[in-house]
Amino acid sequence: MQVMEISSKDMEVCSNSISDLKVDASFRKIAKNAICFHIWKIEEDRLEAEPKAQYGNFIDDCAYIIYAAAPKGIYVNQETITRETKPGTYLERFIHFWLGEKVSEQKRSNVAHKIQELDSYFNNVATEYRETQGNESARFLSYFKKGFT
Repeated sequence: MQVMEISSKDMEVCSNSISDLKVDASFRKIAKNAICFHIWKIEEDRLEAEPKAQYGNFIDDCAYIIYAAAPKGIYVNQETITRETKPGTYLERFIHFWLGEKVSEQKRSNVAHKIQELDSYFNNVATEYRETQGNESARFLSYFKKGFT
């Protein structure tokens, strides 16, 4: 077995390649200083923003990305209205990806790529959660006060 050290130069190359990813147009619409809550559904080869009326309705053969951002101590949910903050306001950012029990491998792969794009867009500071149908985190559940299906 050979152990290799990773130099800072190697890390820089890796970091640059991730930040150079093409970011989906849906993600670029989000202001970087906004308090917000968004959900996207992964289709076979694209990302679709979910209409607010559909927030909380998850289909078991689909994968979703849920993004929440707010200053520490302020909690967002499916009813949050997007609003910008003062420049320099620190926002906690959370990215959840929800996988239905019947989701295809293709959608699993696509969601992994898309969360990398989204996190890269926000300078890799988001906390990521993997949610699986029936095993959702308390934070995820808190977004849907009326429950979800």
